[in-house]
Amino acid sequence: MTGRMGPRGIVRWLLLAGLLLLALGTWLTVCDRALIRPGLDAGVLVKEIRTEKHPPLDDVHILVLEDESGVRVERRVDGNLFDSMDEGDRLHKEAWSHDLSVSGRTLPLRLSSESRGTALAMTAIAAIALLWMLAAQAICRRH
Repeated sequence: MTGRMGPRGIVRWLLLAGLLLLALGTWLTVCDRALIRPGLDAGVLVKEIRTEKHPPLDDVHILVLEDESGVRVERRVDGNLFDSMDEGDRLHKEAWSHDLSVSGRTLPLRLSSESRGTALAMTAIAAIALLWMLAAQAICRRH
């Protein structure tokens, strides 16, 4: 045995790496929308709702934030967070903290039903991809 990996082994490792990246991307996206991941020290400049095909079920909630130096950032957030703040509010939190200070009042951060739905959908896609990979591998072994 030479220790070299055949084409099937390479494909298997690439698919596994893809699934791991999908899981990591999903987790980071969900934590971003719930404002758990980022550190913040900014004011809410603008609140905007962008409607999709099925309002209000799939509305996109956008906060335009501005920090002390005038840098503006657009953040997509969960609807429950969007509703809990107003334009002009000041936001502060450390990265990965589950407590957000909104103009002096503390708002506990948690994953919303929107975020959990996103995570569930992406998990289902990853499971289907994994099953598809296993089925393809079984078929290749037969031939």
